[in-house]
Amino acid sequence: MKGSLAVLALLALSPLASAQRASVGDFTLFNWKGNVFSNEGVFNIDPLIAFTDGLNNAASSMILSCQDNQLAVAFDPVTYLGPGTYEMSWKFDDQEATSFTFALSFGGTWAYVPPSMVTAFLGQAGSFQQVKFQVNNSRGQAFTDTFKLGSITEAAKQLKCK
Repeated sequence: MKGSLAVLALLALSPLASAQRASVGDFTLFNWKGNVFSNEGVFNIDPLIAFTDGLNNAASSMILSCQDNQLAVAFDPVTYLGPGTYEMSWKFDDQEATSFTFALSFGGTWAYVPPSMVTAFLGQAGSFQQVKFQVNNSRGQAFTDTFKLGSITEAAKQLKCK
């Protein structure tokens, strides 16, 4: 799959999936039922996710979702990043960047904030207007986009990860 929006578009067209949308600040809540199909197999994820489109590339997105009963934060740069783990960073407004390694999912297209850093990310995100994500693909090429953070705390609360 090329990206989260491609996955969501296929889900919306699938006869097995039904979708509902609502807005919370800069985020869209997307509720659907069905499975995500990728080269790595079939994933049954929590039916409610929140996402916001990139300011530089409207096809890219920042996604909040529940995985393994925990809140997850992902950046979808709408490209194949390749197998393995790579460097990634986030930068709130004019603050210093926070760098870390990420893990891939959904066929190597989503870059995740490590689970151990999600609480810190969300704690900071509620105090800023924007976040800039940067991630490198398997060849070292950088992909960057900026996302508005209006109501991120409220959007995250709507997910109700168990």
